[in-house]
Amino acid sequence: MPLLRGNVMVYVSIGSEMPTDALITRLLNEPTVTVYVPFTDKDMRIVPRRLRSLGSADRLGNLDETHLFPTYGVNIDQCVTPLLAFGADGSRLGYGKGCYDRFFATSDARRIGFAFDAQAACFCAEAHDVPLDCCVTETKVIYFPYARDIG
Repeated sequence: MPLLRGNVMVYVSIGSEMPTDALITRLLNEPTVTVYVPFTDKDMRIVPRRLRSLGSADRLGNLDETHLFPTYGVNIDQCVTPLLAFGADGSRLGYGKGCYDRFFATSDARRIGFAFDAQAACFCAEAHDVPLDCCVTETKVIYFPYARDIG
């Protein structure tokens, strides 16, 4: 059974983030998956947008509108999220704008970090931080002790 199914939101990688192009391309060909990408609006809130095709992202990871279908009120089943670091308890260090934490606070989506092994770190999560259910690295899948059933 695949880890990702249903309505899956995957970030479009920029900079030194774990690349997502191959993952997105594979998911676009999966019959059990509808692919969405996060679109960060002017209020720094994430709005899922259904993906039409891949393209280059801007500095916030947003694709040009020509790559997206109009999307309204979709429920995301799984969210593959970027991060700077992750802790052994599922804590996630993001980019400091709180976009994903706000999204996770209002969504039942499974929270899946996508990172390199070297991004494992020890740090103190803040009160508003929403932890991950698991983290996928280049060598393994790490399920956190309290994680919801995602298999």
